[in-house]
Amino acid sequence: MSGIAGIFNFGATVDRDALVRFTDALAHRGPDGRGVMYDGKLGLGHRRLAVFDRTRHGHCPMPYEDSQPVSGKRSLRDRIAAFAGVNSEEAALTPFRYWLTFDGEIYNFPELRRELGAMGYRFRSETDAEVVLAAYAQWGESCLFRFNGSWAFALWDRQERTLFLARDRFGERPLYYTHSPTRLAFASEMKAFLSLDGFRPALKEELVPSLLVNPAAHEGTTDETLLIGLRRLPSGHSARVTGEGALHVRRWWDTREHLPKIGSRYEDHVARCRQLFQESVRLRLRSDVRTGIRQDGSFADSAIAGAAAGLKKTGADLSRVRDKSPQLFVPNPASGFEDGKSPAGTTPQGRVQVITFDPEAVSREVVDAAWSAEVIGPAPATPSWCFYRELRGAGGVISLESHGAEELLGGHPRHLDCFTARINSQLADEFHATRLPALLRERDGCSLAHGVVARSPFLDWELVAFAQTLPASSKFGGGYTQRVLRDAMKDILPEQVLKQRTRARFDSPLAGRFKGRLAPLLRQLVNHPRCLESRHWDGAALRKSVLEKSEAGSWTAQDEAEIAAVWTRLSLVLWQLLFVDGVKPEGVLR
Repeated sequence: MSGIAGIFNFGATVDRDALVRFTDALAHRGPDGRGVMYDGKLGLGHRRLAVFDRTRHGHCPMPYEDSQPVSGKRSLRDRIAAFAGVNSEEAALTPFRYWLTFDGEIYNFPELRRELGAMGYRFRSETDAEVVLAAYAQWGESCLFRFNGSWAFALWDRQERTLFLARDRFGERPLYYTHSPTRLAFASEMKAFLSLDGFRPALKEELVPSLLVNPAAHEGTTDETLLIGLRRLPSGHSARVTGEGALHVRRWWDTREHLPKIGSRYEDHVARCRQLFQESVRLRLRSDVRTGIRQDGSFADSAIAGAAAGLKKTGADLSRVRDKSPQLFVPNPASGFEDGKSPAGTTPQGRVQVITFDPEAVSREVVDAAWSAEVIGPAPATPSWCFYRELRGAGGVISLESHGAEELLGGHPRHLDCFTARINSQLADEFHATRLPALLRERDGCSLAHGVVARSPFLDWELVAFAQTLPASSKFGGGYTQRVLRDAMKDILPEQVLKQRTRARFDSPLAGRFKGRLAPLLRQLVNHPRCLESRHWDGAALRKSVLEKSEAGSWTAQDEAEIAAVWTRLSLVLWQLLFVDGVKPEGVLR
């Protein structure tokens, strides 16, 4: 996991200081070091969060050594590192054709490494990044289909003078770019472009109306962003950039083209679900750093914990797994999030550590969370932002969690309420477009702000393709959602967990905060010219309504829809202050 950046000029050479500034705008994503590589008109940058091979051999940008070192001698790569320093390398001094800057994880890299090793490929590190390089050298762009993981990467071919960009199937790792006749620049987060020479941030007003209707759909339904001239590479897409400036974007993954054939017997569905889920959990436990399992109180969270705890009994291969009994991290609702009820749905297996929060600090950090998440939504991202901060403070670097489970197997009560013949189509739409992409973007920003890697077993591509093939009757039954998963976890989870219907809430009800700790921020935002002069709502009316209800303390839980609409608008105002006006997070609250 890391932050990646790059500049590809089509005329002048890359300015080294500019590349360093661009890269270091992502320093929070990579606390374990910086690397940059220059090759004339092309420069790659990397901020490292080391998960596999924490030695210097895992540094990026990384070359692939198609020229092998003389036996018993230090490799040319080692000599270059000694000459230029491990944080800066000059590609022109090396014979290496391919260079990679990589954000993400390839969970099945040990298997791919063995396969490539049998073909004669040699490796000098224990990283998945080097396997990506060798896989590309062997299979070209089709190597993407062999990867089981989450990633965004850029690979420079010095021989062809082309840059190849790729993003994972479901968009777990972000990748943004700006393209003009003179250059292409890319980075992991939008905020990095505020440090890019020549980039002038401005709001793309045309996107605002649809954003206000459904902010969750913005991430998954368009490649345009709220910043003019900045696009996202969509999930499941790749791009190739030539030295003449041509950009070719193509879709390399479509889940509908990879649906397996399954029988009609429900018992077979259960057995296959169990097999795929346990394998997904096993792969996502691989790391060289401490791993925890987030327990927010859902059945899916408990399923992950149960599967992880049961792997040793199955005789599964747990090589490259540092924590074979991961600790469970539970947000404490009594610490500012809810009413002190015990978290529901946690398993009795594994060590449990309750994550506590300071209610006062949670509210003050709304702005910091907005800066990290970069998304517009009906509620602040503060709960997740604070959770990852405390998780890292407790020593956790990897968090296994259940993102995608609801959209994959119908885990939300709304899916029972609107159960129709179209439920599978609705779930697929939520998974790929209208709900999950925004959640993943928020998760990525909030977790990497604190150097935490979030992984979800429910985003394993084989499990996704299998689940989206299942009939609705395998997902719903007896008044329960996620039916096939519940039956797959029998004899692994206790009966009371298997029959769990509800979950504890860990997001603070906004009604209380609107009339309490958030009131000063609300007052400042509704009085700001960006709110009062917006062409997308009546600013004066919005200010009047918010101030009257906040000062009277009359917000209630029944105002949930209005509160969501108000915060969506005010979060857009806050977003503009941060990403357009250039106000630092610490300068927003005056």
